[in-house]
Amino acid sequence: MKFFLLTAFVLSLTGCASTIPGADKAVNFTYNKNDVTACKLVGKTTENTIGTNMADDAVLSGGDTIYVYKKVIGIRWGIIYNCHGNDTRQPIPVQVPPV
Repeated sequence: MKFFLLTAFVLSLTGCASTIPGADKAVNFTYNKNDVTACKLVGKTTENTIGTNMADDAVLSGGDTIYVYKKVIGIRWGIIYNCHGNDTRQPIPVQVPPV
């Protein structure tokens, strides 16, 4: 039982760590709906302590701001917006087979 609790605790500390370098710094979080009124809607996201990360979702979808509209015991729900007009997504490299 102690091992299970320790494992759950460690996962809760590391589960939300960003997997995309710099994502946490590139994305703004707001709890004020008025901050995103002039922004373009990109999508929705959720975050919990088991490994999902809202900042990663925003970067992958081309957003730069997340409006967090609900937070309940370690789980946040948010809407991703692009407020600066810059799409931060990088093109995925495509391997072309030799001719």
